[in-house]
Amino acid sequence: MNADYAAYNAEIDRLMTANGGHLTEHEILEAATPANSVLHPWFNWDDAAAGHRYRLDQARRLIKVFNTQVRYTPTEVVVVPTYVSEASDGERSYVRVVEVISDADRRRALVLDTLKRAVDILRNCPEPICQRLADRLTARRDKV
Repeated sequence: MNADYAAYNAEIDRLMTANGGHLTEHEILEAATPANSVLHPWFNWDDAAAGHRYRLDQARRLIKVFNTQVRYTPTEVVVVPTYVSEASDGERSYVRVVEVISDADRRRALVLDTLKRAVDILRNCPEPICQRLADRLTARRDKV
């Protein structure tokens, strides 16, 4: 583990203990604000650059609010995001989901990417059922 990450982890753990076992992003930011804070280097304190990054996050949230109904069979309709993130030439961009699902290779790549993200989320859960589900999804992902 990177020495900085070890220090960040130790500080987060200290803050969590000091806050009764829980911590909010606001408390982390408050603790990181002093220039001599261990956490200070993690953050971008240039307001112009940080503002731009925040607006990029807003743009990502905006594009994710739209949904589309996709009809797979006469009785099977699925509501999905209208736009999905797709990697192309090393860059990610948003594309219309209907374009992706109409191309077998792109659809397969989207399914694999989605399954990977689902597995990553499940791996963060300490419950055995989540770990078993992650294992099952991983096994199924290899068959897609």
